[in-house]
Amino acid sequence: MGQNELQTGLDQRGKVSTIPIAFIGIPLKADHKILGTLSIDRAGDGATDFRNDEDTYFLTMVANLVGRIIRLHVS
Repeated sequence: MGQNELQTGLDQRGKVSTIPIAFIGIPLKADHKILGTLSIDRAGDGATDFRNDEDTYFLTMVANLVGRIIRLHVS
């Protein structure tokens, strides 16, 4: 699916509508060094209500675990 397909869609009358997309990025750290980011694009469909703070909390936990695994494998 291309970038344009994610950001625009057709409604029932054939008009183009914009789909809101939230970008969330969390630093990926090991030994107090930033190695990169763990990020997602969250597309809203209007039917579901999602909270960015819950997504941020979940990604932070995953980024911390990945950072620990990297630190263990590098040592």
